[in-house]
Formats: sequence, C-alpha cells, structure tokens
Amino acid sequence: MMLEIQARQKWNDTGFKLVAGRMYVFRASGTWNDASIRTGPQGYRSPTFFFRCLERYRRFPKADWFSLIGAIDRDLSTAFLIGLGTDVEAQRSGTLTCFANDLSVMYWNNSGSVELDIR
Repeated sequence: MMLEIQARQKWNDTGFKLVAGRMYVFRASGTWNDASIRTGPQGYRSPTFFFRCLERYRRFPKADWFSLIGAIDRDLSTAFLIGLGTDVEAQRSGTLTCFANDLSVMYWNNSGSVELDIR
C-alpha cells in the first residue's frame, strides 16, 4: 500500500490498520521541506547550535529533524522511526499515524510530502 505523508500535518491519519504482533515493512521516498531546508524521510541533523538546543523538544527527540515517524492511534508512546525504511512488529492494534519530526508548534512552515510504502 502506497501512502502520501504531508509535512504540514501534525498527524497524518493513514487509515492503515496495524495488527498487534504482525510484522510490517516500511519504505519511504521523496522530499519535503522544513521551512527552507529540503530533506528526505531520513531527516537531517541539527545544522546550528540553536537547532541542537531544541532537539529535546522535538516530538520524537531520539530521531533527527524531519525524520518520518510512525505511531499507533496518535499515541507518542508507540512512536517509532521509519526514516527511509524499517521493519517493525506492531506493539498493538490500531491505525498507523505518521508525521515529520519537528517541534509541535512549527508545522505551519512545513511543506511537501513523502511517499510511504507498507507491506
């Protein structure tokens, strides 16, 4: 299944239902923009000291800026890094939701989308 994930949406409700215990293969491609910074679903490392100071406030602090992140039913406790691709066993059943890893208050300056293939 191929899905489009928008950079400006805080949550992209994919409509794709994950089943607990089942393995899924995620592959992503394309480019999106964090203001003037163009990147792919793998995201980018902090380019300045200011960005480094804000890293802990990202929605998923362990991943780079604008990395593609998945979660179940908009629950950040279930969040996982997709990036360019990963294989994941669903922690629980629910709807896959995705987002570009950014500060919660900064989605207004995001643009573009990436494609996510799920098998």
